[in-house]
Amino acid sequence: MVNVDTVRVERSNDFESSGTYRVLAGDSILVGYLGRDRRRRWEVWTAATSLAVPGGPWRTRDDALVDLLLNGGIRTAEMRKPRN
Repeated sequence: MVNVDTVRVERSNDFESSGTYRVLAGDSILVGYLGRDRRRRWEVWTAATSLAVPGGPWRTRDDALVDLLLNGGIRTAEMRKPRN
């Protein structure tokens, strides 16, 4: 289960050649990858299956990231806010 408050995007190790970003959560748990297609639109792949997430390509990187978390088959949990 991934806590959405801990999700971050970082350049992959081969960013200079691939242009791919890694999506990480928590203590560096790999969730998926973000990259651009030939038309400069964003595509997303899950880390577990390396399959493209349906619904893309997306216009912005943020849209692609949200779709990865919502439609990529990733179980997410929100942090509970303390009660006053």
